[in-house]
Amino acid sequence: MSKLLYDNLVRMSRSFMLKMCLLFFIAVPAIHIILSKNNPRVTEYGSINIEGLFFIPMVFSVLAGTFLAHDYLQNTIRNKLIVGHTRTNIYISNLLCISAYLFIMVILYEAVAMGIGIPVINDKSLDGDIITKNMLFVIPMLISISSITVFLGMTLKSNAGTMALFMFFYASMAFGIFAIDPEMSYDWIKEVAKWLPSAQLMMLNNAQVVDEPVLKIVYAAIVTAATTGGGLVLFKKADLK
Repeated sequence: MSKLLYDNLVRMSRSFMLKMCLLFFIAVPAIHIILSKNNPRVTEYGSINIEGLFFIPMVFSVLAGTFLAHDYLQNTIRNKLIVGHTRTNIYISNLLCISAYLFIMVILYEAVAMGIGIPVINDKSLDGDIITKNMLFVIPMLISISSITVFLGMTLKSNAGTMALFMFFYASMAFGIFAIDPEMSYDWIKEVAKWLPSAQLMMLNNAQVVDEPVLKIVYAAIVTAATTGGGLVLFKKADLK
């Protein structure tokens, strides 16, 4: 397992697309904060909140989907099985790798937001407790996003998985938008949004206090368990010839 994980982390680190994603997550918060400097409506907790995190799954899905598809297109998974790695270890190592880089992206985004947002916006009303609670609440959402990403990427087994991931997280973000729009916020939309981590990030982006945080964490845990368990079952039965 450790060798599989190490090889995945190294391979991802050498990806040109990873470098583009890192550049994107540095540039976006910086540009957003600078443009918002003179907008009295924009404080975003000094831009330390999860402002903008709702679109990270869409961008990250392109990187992750391509990374996962590579193993199938290059027969890398079959080679891993030949040398003695189990399918469970292959799947879990991919999940851990994807999760690690997703967290790196989020940490980088927030580090830039704090480094530029605090001195530029200089919001004196920052509430450290709210910021901390919101960022801790994001953790189960990100784990759920990683689990969904690996499930779809390793189930579809091709670059089509990358497009499917992008569209899934785009639709999830849309559900989050509809769930907070009073003109479109139907009950069934709110119910669906509860199960979509990207929708939860979108909704949190528009609220200072997390509504029913424990329940939302439970939803994220259920989605993570279902997609990880289902992904393992399908991967173990998949024909890799």
